[in-house]
Amino acid sequence: MDDPTPYQLAGLDPQIRGKAITMLNGLRGLGIPAIIGPLGGRRSQTEQVALYMSGRGVTSTTSSRHVLGMAFDLDIAGISRDSIPQWFWDILGPWAESSLGLTWGGRWRSPYDPGHFQL
Repeated sequence: MDDPTPYQLAGLDPQIRGKAITMLNGLRGLGIPAIIGPLGGRRSQTEQVALYMSGRGVTSTTSSRHVLGMAFDLDIAGISRDSIPQWFWDILGPWAESSLGLTWGGRWRSPYDPGHFQL
């Protein structure tokens, strides 16, 4: 499977693209195959509504920072997000907040979305 990350990065607003690249490069430098999956970057309004209506994922809204290109969802290649250990998110999320100035979806309770990062 081809890595969708370059395509997803290209669609992000420059304000968040650099932050996503910093996170991805840091994780990959540690040997963690971090990616932004096929629906993890900018989404059209039509894609967002379809995702919401499908019941897939954690989106609970038809409007999203993804539509603006101001959000990305981080995944690990070859691992379902549900299989990523909680300790990973508990380290990465607060680091992304303090070091990159991102809002982390792991702070949310409904929906809890630990792989989501946005400006």
